[in-house]
Amino acid sequence: MLPPRPSPPPTVSRHQIPEIDGLRALAIIGVVFVHCTWPSLAPFTLDSPIADWWLPLRLVLESGWLGVNLLFFLSGLVLYLPYARGERRMAGWTDAWAFLRRRARRLMPLYYLSGAITLAFGLSIPFDPTLWRSWLNVAAFLTASFTLTPFTFVPRHNYVLWSLGVEFAFSLLFPLLLWLYARHRTPLLLAAVAIAVGVRLWVATPPAYSVLHWAGDGLLGRLPDFLFGMLAVDLALARSRLFNPVSFLVLGVGGAFAGMAVWHFYFIKALPISAGAFPPLLLDVGFLFGVGFLLTHPNPLNALLRLWPVRIIGAMSYSIYIWHIVLLKRLVLFRPSAPFREPTLEHMPYILSMMPVYLGFLLFLSALSYRYIEFGHRPARDVFLLNRRAARNLTDDADRADQPPPTPPR
Repeated sequence: MLPPRPSPPPTVSRHQIPEIDGLRALAIIGVVFVHCTWPSLAPFTLDSPIADWWLPLRLVLESGWLGVNLLFFLSGLVLYLPYARGERRMAGWTDAWAFLRRRARRLMPLYYLSGAITLAFGLSIPFDPTLWRSWLNVAAFLTASFTLTPFTFVPRHNYVLWSLGVEFAFSLLFPLLLWLYARHRTPLLLAAVAIAVGVRLWVATPPAYSVLHWAGDGLLGRLPDFLFGMLAVDLALARSRLFNPVSFLVLGVGGAFAGMAVWHFYFIKALPISAGAFPPLLLDVGFLFGVGFLLTHPNPLNALLRLWPVRIIGAMSYSIYIWHIVLLKRLVLFRPSAPFREPTLEHMPYILSMMPVYLGFLLFLSALSYRYIEFGHRPARDVFLLNRRAARNLTDDADRADQPPPTPPR
């Protein structure tokens, strides 16, 4: 583990990092967009309205799913940052238990509240007490263990929770991973990449409507996402020369587009099935050099990420993620006149007409749960990033009274 440098770049300091909120905003916007437009804009949709568009732009519009990868990357970065800077330590069971308690307080209240409401009111699927699978789903929800079996990996009451389950697993293992990372960083990274690629190759399947797999997209397949976020912290604090404008363009932007391109051509069957194992790794490389550059070389992109409207969307990203599919189904897909399961091309005019209502309800509900469920113990001005003297980045895992004031929104 590298100690913090005496004069780190301005954005990698003991102060709040506004860019983290901005990056989370980009991630959650991509996730909501892809769920509102899939499969209408999917690569395999032959009559997609963007089928003849400029390929790089088409790749961006098809690839909102990578927002989940970015959220995993940022999670590893944020959780590791206070340990890399020497502000926290993981010296034994007491420290590990304190970390797990903080994570539980941060994640579990909204998880259980949203799940209880969704299940009790049958907002996604009715609960059928005569079916064993209904009881299995409830048990997996209560124990937050749904990612451990192929039957429950994608929770039926809110299928986007699969990624939250991966987040739970990473948080549970974080104390051990931190110990290994501090002592065997390179072997751990290489082993994680090899295992992830191996697992994804082992479970590789032809492209289909959904390619999520409980093994390939569980923690074994997604661990490099988190570890690359941790690596970005070390390189940024060390002021590594690897982060420079050339690597930002070639490896950062280029890596991200390579991941999107491989995924696109895999989906249209222009690449072998095995190609589906590599987009996450290419994206990790892109995030490493892209985010690392932003944290060490302030530029106009940083100013965009620091804007208050962008930051507050990122700050509310957990609530937005939890609620966006439930509301999409109830307000848009389950229309009273003629409900439909997924947004196909023929439904796009109706979906577009409902977007103002949907987005309005989504932001309203997310703001309420963010304010009263996630951070009900904090003053509203701090929660909504209106207080220039707020004590910390609310979306961080930290809860320290001794942390200095953050960089105010600009």
